[in-house]
Amino acid sequence: MRLCCLVLFGCSEFDLRGGDEPVPVTVDMTTPAVETEPTSEVPPPIVTTPPVETTPPATTPPPTTTPVETGCLCPSGFTALPDDDGCVKRTEVAPDFLGEGYPVCTVIPHIDYGMYGARYPGGLIVSDDYWGDDDFLPDGRLNETGVWACAADGVSSGFEPEGEWIGFAVCVDIDVGGDYLLGLGADNRMRLTVDGVTLLDHTDDNSENFKYWWLQAISLTSGPHVVEFEGFNAGGPAGLGAEISGPFASGSLIDDASMASQDYDGNLVWTAQESLGSTFALGETSGYQCPGGMALDLCAEAPLCYSEETAACQ
Repeated sequence: MRLCCLVLFGCSEFDLRGGDEPVPVTVDMTTPAVETEPTSEVPPPIVTTPPVETTPPATTPPPTTTPVETGCLCPSGFTALPDDDGCVKRTEVAPDFLGEGYPVCTVIPHIDYGMYGARYPGGLIVSDDYWGDDDFLPDGRLNETGVWACAADGVSSGFEPEGEWIGFAVCVDIDVGGDYLLGLGADNRMRLTVDGVTLLDHTDDNSENFKYWWLQAISLTSGPHVVEFEGFNAGGPAGLGAEISGPFASGSLIDDASMASQDYDGNLVWTAQESLGSTFALGETSGYQCPGGMALDLCAEAPLCYSEETAACQ
């Protein structure tokens, strides 16, 4: 799997193509290769952060590539996914470019961040130094990975912007479908969408948004996807933490217990800290903005917004 992280100005279990709270085989070339049993391991993704354009994108989206004949027969207008695990049809438009985005800096640590620990979709809570706990120390995932717009010194995060959603658009290009865990927390509000579909939307200013590290599970098919993490500061200190962990075997994240049993840290493929030195790609007065229900793809030849329909192979 190749995973491409989009620069951000400012992609229980969920099925994307379908949340709330609570092997390589090494062969000795000096001897004949021996056939090996297939493995169930899912190849790891690759995440990068490309530079974000600071000039408006072309109004005409790049041409669609010609579909290639595969073992998956798709309905008219649909294209087979790379691993023949389904069909997809994309609608693309150019995004609105609102100006240069806010620079990204590390969040100011706070003992309240993550003090309740990790919270899984079904309500399971795990508290420790990794996820966060109430030990009067600034530990946990939000303190570890959190960022916000830089203060005037350009080194640490500040309080601005207030009253505006900003965030990241992360490209995930997958060779073989698999399950993923998405983690986030924010001071004060937060939103998580994948390919334009909202999975989590905390639009209140409840302190639980930053006192817990919120986990979501999702199954992704082969092909490109965009995971968007957004945060909103209602006043005072601010922060947005986000991570992507996986891949795990398809269908393995069926409940809180199965999610908690995975090696989350050992399978991290992207964290918000990887955006340090860049800018937030999503915003309401800066960066790029897409129509509702569409995702921002910064890994394409030119920035574009897309929505998609899926269908099974015929």
